[in-house]
Formats: sequence, structure tokens, C-alpha cells
Amino acid sequence: MPISKNILIPQGLGPLTFGSYKPLPYSFWQAVTGLSLVGGVLLVRGVVGRSVVLMQRFATSGMKHEDVIQIFFVTAVGAYALPILWGGFWDRYLLPLVPFLLYLNACGVPREGVGAAVRKSAAAVLISFTAAFAVLGTRDFLTWHRVGWEALAELQQTAGVGAPDIDGGFEYNGWFFDGPLDRENAEQVFVNKNAKYRIAIVEKPGFKVVKTYKYFSWLPPKVCTLYVLERDT
Repeated sequence: MPISKNILIPQGLGPLTFGSYKPLPYSFWQAVTGLSLVGGVLLVRGVVGRSVVLMQRFATSGMKHEDVIQIFFVTAVGAYALPILWGGFWDRYLLPLVPFLLYLNACGVPREGVGAAVRKSAAAVLISFTAAFAVLGTRDFLTWHRVGWEALAELQQTAGVGAPDIDGGFEYNGWFFDGPLDRENAEQVFVNKNAKYRIAIVEKPGFKVVKTYKYFSWLPPKVCTLYVLERDT
């Protein structure tokens, strides 16, 4: 982990559009990968187990009202997942499957006894860690985007620099791109190589630092710097 590196990236949550910076510790991603493998195995086991039970009940005409709902959820998961797995996917494409899979697995959890308590406690801990990572990662993502747009606005309004002379990342370049977009010039939307100024999270060779902006990141907790760079003449 991460695999597709679209939303979940080595630095946390992305994608990054102002360059790159130091990723989260390797030990963190080892732990995430381990938990993901265990969770994936348990998830598949739970869904397959429920599917077998449902087929047995269908064959013996022992269907209940809740079984019909579960069949719908299993069908929805298959109909959505198969085209993605066949044609390739970004990690964000898997998010709609989460509520369906959680429901199917919850149906197979015992409601009473020691096993139920252990599973509920483990689920609560994992959900808490996942929620914390999602909230903190999203907060960092929005923060450095906010700081970046503040830097871009000041560069345009105060210094009077035009948009064609600024490499402000995918969103900025795409918003201010002038002219038809085709295969030949699509790369300029991602990186404006001819720009005199550039917004970046790290210093770059051939550029000098014009101004810096500080912001606090939670993953990991530290003060980060956003750079306004000017190309050396």
C-alpha cells in the first residue's frame, strides 16, 4: 500500500499537484498493508460465506425477507466490481462498495456471546483508526491546497504575474489554460514547463525562492513549507 496512488498516496491522501514531499514512514505503510491484507481476507471470507448460505436457503425454499435484501447486496457488489476489476481502477472507485460489503459482513456476525463482543470491539478500533486517518489526511490535503491558492492569488494580484507565467499545479493550470486541449498540449495542464514562476512543496533546481508559506500538517505532525519559486535567468 498504496497501490494505485490516486487518492491514497505515499504522503497520505492526495493527489499531489504542487510537486512532492517526504512520504509517511515505511513502517506506517507496512502496518496499513498488513491490516489491509487481513481485512481483505476476512471480507472475502464473509461475503463468500453469506453467498453460500443464501444459495442453500434459496435451493431449499427457506428464504426470509432479509435474505432477499442480502441477495440484492451481493448482486450489486458483483455488478459493480466485475467491470472495475476487469478494466482497471483507481482506488476511489472502490468506495461505493464499502456500505454494501459492511452490511453483508454484519449479517454474518453473531449477535450475542464472547465472539460478538470481540468482533464488535475490533471493528470499533479499526473504524476509529480509519476515520482518524481519513479526517486528518483530508484536513492536510485541504490545508495545503488553501495555502497554495492563497500564494497563487497573491502572485497574480500583488506581483501582477499573468497565469501563463505560473505553474500552479493541475487545477490552476487547467482552469487558466488558454486554447484547445488535445494530446499534444495536455501535458501543459499538469506541468507548465515554460512558466517563470512555480508553486511547489520542495525547492527545485534552476529556481530561486521568492516567498515561503508555512502551514501545519497532521500526517505526520510537523510544520511544512510551500514555496513560490522563480526561474533563474
